[in-house]
Amino acid sequence: MRALIFNSGVGRRLGAFTRAHPKALLRLPDGESIFARQLRLLGAAGVDDIVVTTGPFPEQLADVAAGMGAPVRFVPNPDFATTNYLVSFALARPLVDGDDLLLLHGDLVFEGGVAPGLLADPRPDLVAVDATAPLPDKDFTAIVEDGIVRRIAVGAHGPGAVACQPLYKLSRRALVVWLDAVDALVAQGRTDVYAEDALNAVARTAAIRPFSHAGLLLAEIDDMADLARVGAALQRRAG
Repeated sequence: MRALIFNSGVGRRLGAFTRAHPKALLRLPDGESIFARQLRLLGAAGVDDIVVTTGPFPEQLADVAAGMGAPVRFVPNPDFATTNYLVSFALARPLVDGDDLLLLHGDLVFEGGVAPGLLADPRPDLVAVDATAPLPDKDFTAIVEDGIVRRIAVGAHGPGAVACQPLYKLSRRALVVWLDAVDALVAQGRTDVYAEDALNAVARTAAIRPFSHAGLLLAEIDDMADLARVGAALQRRAG
């Protein structure tokens, strides 16, 4: 199984740390970085080919992967400071096109059961949601209609809205549909939007369904408050 991790963001909300390090190298309470934890848990789930997009300080990510012996290939985004990860997705296409894919953001922290559960689900195209969680203001919300995710956006509310995290399982069919929409936006010069903006334009064709991770930790780290909250949750669960 192949995975694509977006690690090309600057992470400005993390202040001094990301002026010298990639966001994904933030340390969790046990001392493990977000990136190392992702590589470890993906490997345990049977993911044997990992593609990582990079922005600032790519050599630090490469050092971590090499130290773990992880099967990682890197795709730099030279314009990381002025483009969104939509562009990183387009740049990674030659390495991920034509195969099923796990896709996730580099600031996601998740429990060990999340990736195996996603992979074991017989449905081919999924995104992680939690209908039991409060709707977030700064993170993604998915709008679900008739069992299909029709829209993913920050702060989207209304009927069918559920909290959503950017962890996807995609068949090669859905991946091509999404990538074609990504390439179309890049060709139009719309490089400052989320990759989900492209997905929303083809949501009916992609036909991605919600996968519930309720009861399992899966959260993004955008700022130091998130790090404290997620770190505390990890410590409680370890205990």
